[in-house]
Amino acid sequence: MINSPDCIQCGKNWIEIILVDELNQPITGLNYELSQMFGPMIMPRKNSVGGNGLIREEDLNNIPVILKLDTEALVKKMSSRNLRKQRGEAHSSVKQKAAEMNYQYQYTTIGPLCIDKPEIDSKDYEDELPFYHFPDNAFKGITLLGLNQTHIIEVCPFRAWSLLLHHTSEYSLVNGYNLGAMAFLSYGGDSLYSPKSVRNFFERQCLDLSKLPTLYEGNKAFPAVMIDVPFDERYDSPVFMDTEDANLHGKELAEGSSQLFYVKNNKHLLVSWRGSQEWLDWVSDFTYRPMPCPPHWSKSGRIHKGFLDAYTIAEKTYLKDFDSMKEFIDENKLELFMCGHSLGGALSLAHATELHEFNPVLYTYGSPRLYSIPAITELPEITHYRHINDSDVVPRVPPEADLESYLFNVWGIVGTVAGTVWSVLSLVIQNFADLDDRYWHHGKLVMFSQLLNVIEWNIEKTPQHSMRARTSLPGEYTAYLVPTIDDVSEQKSEEEYIKFMASLNKAQKERIFPNNQIPSIGRTKFNIAKCITSHFMGNSYMPVLLNQLLHEVNKDKTPLRNTNKNNFTSAMTTHGDILPASREQNQFLLELEDAVNKALVISSSQSEGALALSRFEEHAIEIQINA
Repeated sequence: MINSPDCIQCGKNWIEIILVDELNQPITGLNYELSQMFGPMIMPRKNSVGGNGLIREEDLNNIPVILKLDTEALVKKMSSRNLRKQRGEAHSSVKQKAAEMNYQYQYTTIGPLCIDKPEIDSKDYEDELPFYHFPDNAFKGITLLGLNQTHIIEVCPFRAWSLLLHHTSEYSLVNGYNLGAMAFLSYGGDSLYSPKSVRNFFERQCLDLSKLPTLYEGNKAFPAVMIDVPFDERYDSPVFMDTEDANLHGKELAEGSSQLFYVKNNKHLLVSWRGSQEWLDWVSDFTYRPMPCPPHWSKSGRIHKGFLDAYTIAEKTYLKDFDSMKEFIDENKLELFMCGHSLGGALSLAHATELHEFNPVLYTYGSPRLYSIPAITELPEITHYRHINDSDVVPRVPPEADLESYLFNVWGIVGTVAGTVWSVLSLVIQNFADLDDRYWHHGKLVMFSQLLNVIEWNIEKTPQHSMRARTSLPGEYTAYLVPTIDDVSEQKSEEEYIKFMASLNKAQKERIFPNNQIPSIGRTKFNIAKCITSHFMGNSYMPVLLNQLLHEVNKDKTPLRNTNKNNFTSAMTTHGDILPASREQNQFLLELEDAVNKALVISSSQSEGALALSRFEEHAIEIQINA
């Protein structure tokens, strides 16, 4: 029997335990309990972890040892430790050093080490304790096999993921990508058990430190750019709002089809408006009746009635939540970020106008026009970057043919989609007296422009007659254009584009920009299927956002993009039949794209931002963009 005096030699064993975090820093000063399942040490030995993270106990029986640590102290200490850059044991330098020294190695989260259940603010999560950190709720301690050896235990910090966002008036590539992901997430619904849902992202994925929170569209993966924060600074449970939810409101009170969510932590509050799931219904409805704006937004301007109704229904249905957002921001001095895709872009602009006093940073994607020109001139200042895929039909509605024709003639492709970029708005005001009912875009332009090399050649019909034929070379390239990237680039871009457009005669403009079509750089024919698919967030906008960010972080990670651009540039410079105006246009836009790397500096120049980008680089995979 193990407790027999005959087995006293069994009590001559020892064990050393070294506790470290993921950066191989010792975990010290914690009270511990060390016990064995039977024998003299059924009652645990209690002591404190030494200054170098060392626990040493002697006179042990030759059976496994069980280690537990003081719960409250462990939670507090590990909340302040940082994660290593790469996730998973395969990237652990601690494990490698343990093998080199012939030590036993074990990786664990804090849950198995806790003596008892911790007191943690649930933040209204359905899961009382996060599964990643607490894989079971038994609190039985960690069992160590093998005495007369040194064991190294690497403990995962008690942290959570938080979106990297920059509250700045300058354009940020990370903001563009992360807020695009949040606009995409709004389509996922509210079920905790759906991997695409809002709650699953914030309540499950943001607590799983084994990988980055990721959104999916088919086989496309969009890992978010995240920083790790102390666990008690994690997001609160998101609030999802749906005005047509009859189960929640009752059939008589459910109305409209407005959906949005907001989520907050101790630093920022984020609001994302969902686009209509049936967006073709309103795209095909050209009864865009303008009505006066709410007077505290604009005294003389007008707004699209249907979009204002959709916003007003949501505000009325969820008045308490709308008021709570204001209170949270005001009382906690939170930074406000807003986003939306399609109809959600227009509704998020309306909401940002209402919340302008809280200095919102708004990024929209494929948004239709919301305001009339007088409204735009009177609106309070809002930081707004408006992303447009140049083949997307939705940003062209409500349609304003006369206005577009004028701007197209002056500015070409930029004029028809630019809104207030450069001096377009001032040109409109100078040349149109009656502006009351003309819709126009708000915000600074970010355009995904699909470039083509347009060629012309003679076709001989008879010896006396020939005609000119026009087409484009194979090989389309999608350029990521931010004309207002900074004051210097903006001024240079405006001057060069004005010069370029002024150099074209009427025939050249018609060749590059065919009339009566949704304009696209060098596009030779209207493609309704592409206009529709170019609007989708997951299949169109997010791949361009991901590829551009990944390219600026590490150009070697985007070989498809590199090859496409090299082939396009080579054809542009060597093919003899390319229209000179088309070549000059493409050269200008490619140079404009080169300035986009400035939009990464705000992230890469900060230590936590640089670390977040390196994690994104590890997880992100380039997505092929179909022409």
